[in-house]
Amino acid sequence: MSPRAREPLDIQDYLEASSDASSRTRAALLALIVASIVAFAAVLHTMQGRWMHERILAAQNIRSSYVAKELGPYPERRGLSADEYGERVRHYEHRYLGLCDALVKTDIENFIVSAPFIGFTFDVNDLDVLGAVGLFVVLLVYRFFLARELENLKLSFRAAKALGMAELDKFYILLSMRQVFTTPQSDFKSPSRFRSITHKILIWMPVAVLGVIEYDDCISFDIGADINNIHSVTGVSCGALGLIFSIWISSAVTARLFQMDKIWLDCRHEIEAWKKAQSPAAKSQHH
Repeated sequence: MSPRAREPLDIQDYLEASSDASSRTRAALLALIVASIVAFAAVLHTMQGRWMHERILAAQNIRSSYVAKELGPYPERRGLSADEYGERVRHYEHRYLGLCDALVKTDIENFIVSAPFIGFTFDVNDLDVLGAVGLFVVLLVYRFFLARELENLKLSFRAAKALGMAELDKFYILLSMRQVFTTPQSDFKSPSRFRSITHKILIWMPVAVLGVIEYDDCISFDIGADINNIHSVTGVSCGALGLIFSIWISSAVTARLFQMDKIWLDCRHEIEAWKKAQSPAAKSQHH
């Protein structure tokens, strides 16, 4: 018995394939944004000059305004006997030591980063290596997804055009309705400059985050070297390589995003030229 012949592809198949490719690219971009925010939050918590570090410095003086806001003003001697005053001072100093211990403990705990959705922790000094590898991998996956979306878009527009300009017009409208970050031109609205460059800027988030991580590693290199010089050198080197490769991938991705905008725009121009040629005024001039 001969196998059942498959029905030929129709335009709906191309529409679904292009939409799926766009969804994959969008999911990869969202993952890239989340990973960049998590990495930035981790390094922000442990940078020199961070808020917790400043709290510790402000709490070094027991009579500082910061300590007074947390524990109340330092006890005064007015109307108190020596024993009563000494008891209040000892109680205040006990609370002050508890505050200092809590600040130092919290500051040290900030150096242990928890990775959400994954369930493991790592030392923040490994963020240069893990951040460089993680962000580069996600960015690379996004680049592959975008390449497939770009190819699918070309094939789909070509298949729709082969069925006629009317089908191409319908296909363009249906596919543009499923876009989120890409903003094709329509009869109702032209894409604003802000919307057209926003997702291109988002692509550079990993580069910005890795740049901050590398900067923090360089200015605090002596601190890391006191703990382990080999690990510090390895971390800074891996961070630099990750930054360089991320710049390379981000540049390639940005070029492909501009190429995708051009494909949409060229298709729109073809449709507009066809509609203009089909208008009664154009037909009358032709005759």
